[in-house]
Amino acid sequence: MGTSIEGNPLLASLMGAVGGGAALLGAKLLAASLGILLHLTGVHRIVAALTVLYLAAAVVPWTALLFFQ
Repeated sequence: MGTSIEGNPLLASLMGAVGGGAALLGAKLLAASLGILLHLTGVHRIVAALTVLYLAAAVVPWTALLFFQ
């Protein structure tokens, strides 16, 4: 398995270069940093829209997959 099952080619490449844990940590830190930057610059509607998109596209499907199968 390994990085061959990762759907994001950029993340898969990063996983191959620095390892899975470090790659995921880096990706999450980057995403959180960009979200904080959007908040600090006052674009709250974009932050709210991205939060809703993330919940709908990632959190809800994974929760359903993990708890209802």
